[in-house]
Amino acid sequence: MGSFLKKNWFICVLVVALAGVSGYYIYDTSKDKLRGKKSNGEDVVYQINDDDVTASEFYDQMYADSGVSALYHAVLRQVVDQTVDTTDEMKTNAASQAQSIISSYASSYGSSYQTTLDSQLKSMGYSGYDDLEQYFIDYNKELQIAGDYAKNHFDELKIRNISYILVAADANSETPGQPSESQQATMDAVDAAIAAGKDFAVVAADYSADSSTASSGGVLGTIDKNTSNLDEDFLTAALELNEGEISNWVYSSNFGFFKIKCNAATPETLETVVKQQDLDTANGVDYSSPATPSPSASASPEASASAQPSASASAKATVDPDTIDSNPYYDLVSKWDTTLTGQAIWDKAEELGITFANDDDRAALRSYMGLESEASAEPTESPAATEGGAQ
Repeated sequence: MGSFLKKNWFICVLVVALAGVSGYYIYDTSKDKLRGKKSNGEDVVYQINDDDVTASEFYDQMYADSGVSALYHAVLRQVVDQTVDTTDEMKTNAASQAQSIISSYASSYGSSYQTTLDSQLKSMGYSGYDDLEQYFIDYNKELQIAGDYAKNHFDELKIRNISYILVAADANSETPGQPSESQQATMDAVDAAIAAGKDFAVVAADYSADSSTASSGGVLGTIDKNTSNLDEDFLTAALELNEGEISNWVYSSNFGFFKIKCNAATPETLETVVKQQDLDTANGVDYSSPATPSPSASASPEASASAQPSASASAKATVDPDTIDSNPYYDLVSKWDTTLTGQAIWDKAEELGITFANDDDRAALRSYMGLESEASAEPTESPAATEGGAQ
C-alpha cells in the first residue's frame, strides 16, 4: 500500500520529466563535421557508407523524430512567459528546486551529471545547464496556468480534497469483499471512534494501515474525475461525497477497506483546507498517538474506542501562516490529473492568437499534448436533422 501514495513525489516527478527527454538536438555535436562539403548545393551534415546527408534531409528527419516535441516546448515557453509574471518568490523557489535536481543527478550520473542536464535542457529549447532555474520558473508558471484552469472548471471536474483510513487486505480472508474477524474489529473501532466525535485525522493516525499518510491524518490530497492513478473503487466513492461527508467502508480488491472523508468540495473551502494542510506539513505536524492499541477480534467497538489514547499534533506551530504561499490546485495538476496542463496551455495559446503554418502541425501538436482531435470534437448533424432539412 505504500506505493499507493508516496511521499516526496514532487522531486521524483521533476527528475522523470527531465530524464525522460532525450537529446534530440544532434546538431549541437555534429555541426562542425564535414565542414565545407556540399551535395547538390547543400551543406552535408554527415555521411554513412559514402551517402551524404544534407542539411535539409537532416532537419526533415529531426522534425519527424522530435519536431512536435520541439514545437510544444517552444509554444509552452511563449505561453507561460506571456501569461504569468516572474516574481522574486518564483526565482527563490526555482533556485531551491534546481539545487535538488542537481543533487539528484550528481548522485545518479556522477561527474557527467552537468553534461546530462545540459543535453536534456537543450532538447527542450533551453540554452543548456545554466538555464535550469529558468526551466523551473517556467514549470511553476505552467502549473499556475493549469491550476487556474482547474479552478474555472471546478464543478465540471468534480474536484475533491480527500483523506482516508485504510484497513489493509487480509490474506486469510476467505470471501472477497467480506472482512475477516481482525479487519472487522478494526473497522468497528474506527466507526466507534468517529461516532464518538473523534477527529478523522486522529482516527486515521491511530488505525490506518497506510504508513505514508497515517501520521499526517490520512490526507490524500486534491483529486478530480480524471484522476487515473488511484484505485477505481476508491475514486468512484470519493467523488460521490459531499463536503464534510464520510463514506461507508469501500472495498478494494487491491488494498482492502477504505473509509474516506471529503475535506473540501468547493473552491472556497479548498483554499482554506489546503492552506492548513500545507501549514501542518511545514510545522511537521504528526497526529500519531504515543501508543496505539491493536484491537483484537474479541474486543468490542466500545472498549476499543474508550481504550485508545487521544492523539494530537506532536509539533508546535512555529511557522507563520502568512509565509505559506499555498496553491490549492498544485497537488491536483502536478500529481493526480496531469491532463489538465495540456488543455490549459492550449486554451491560453488560443487566447494569445497562436497560428500554425499548416493544419497538420496544429493537429500534431494537439495530439502530442493529449488533446482530442478537433475533427472528432466537432458536433455532427443528426440523421433526423438531416432528414428534416431535406424535406
